[in-house]
Amino acid sequence: LHGEELLHRLGQAGVMASQGSACTAGGTEPSHVLLAMGLDRDEALSTVRFSLSRETTEADIDLAVITVTEIIKAMTGGLPAAA
Repeated sequence: LHGEELLHRLGQAGVMASQGSACTAGGTEPSHVLLAMGLDRDEALSTVRFSLSRETTEADIDLAVITVTEIIKAMTGGLPAAA
């Protein structure tokens, strides 16, 4: 999955997230942090980061999980993730 497309769909559904690591927020290249952790370029570009605050509720998290799951199923045609 491409993180950029997932982020777009999440935003349309009202779930805010970011791509890559916080160290390289806003960049178009893969995060050097994620590459150093052993991810390849495609994996690093497919990452999505969620931030929580004191105001984030359990219901917010539950809704985000459900939304992410539904969007990924739609993007993959319901295929399981590769191990």
